[in-house]
Amino acid sequence: MRSSILIDTTLRDGEQAPGLYFTRDQKLRLALALGEAGVPYIEAGIPAMGETEIQTLQQIQHAEKKAKILVWNRLRIEDIQLSLEKGFRCLHISAPSSPVMLEKKFGKNEAWLLNEMEQLIPLAVQASVEVSFGAEDASRTPLKSLVRLFQQAADLGVVRVRYADTLGLLTPREVQTAITTLVRRQPLPLDFHAHNDFGLATANALTA
Repeated sequence: MRSSILIDTTLRDGEQAPGLYFTRDQKLRLALALGEAGVPYIEAGIPAMGETEIQTLQQIQHAEKKAKILVWNRLRIEDIQLSLEKGFRCLHISAPSSPVMLEKKFGKNEAWLLNEMEQLIPLAVQASVEVSFGAEDASRTPLKSLVRLFQQAADLGVVRVRYADTLGLLTPREVQTAITTLVRRQPLPLDFHAHNDFGLATANALTA
């Protein structure tokens, strides 16, 4: 059995709950507590949200020495360049992977996504920072497509890939099938990012 690690996304995804907002002090205290608890990666926020968020993330990165501080980016040149310019050392780069989301959000397809990855991911990799790649809406993406995307990410120098159940659609049995297939058919360590729309996030994460 492969070893598992925790990548805590409370400071980023936790703020997406209605009515919930973390102050800078709260984010810092939470990050320090997570590091003290032994969490190796803390996904702390999104630099593209603006200068206030950037300053908070920089403060967390300076203060937290036990965990690596991960910042979330869209697969867009301006996001990646901003994160590099502001001195962040661990970048997660995310893009929609399902045919329906690619079509509805961008009017694009998988070939376009593969080309965007080829053009943009090396900007971060060549800056000698740690780069991971995430497939949004992976649970509605054919597994054969995810294998292609994750293999391309590996070829481009990414160190880890993420399977996101963005709409919270999966059951534990479906998670078992997807994760088992992807672990066997692509070369990189695999994140699993669950959403709790139907109350199954914990069960799905444990199954993964």
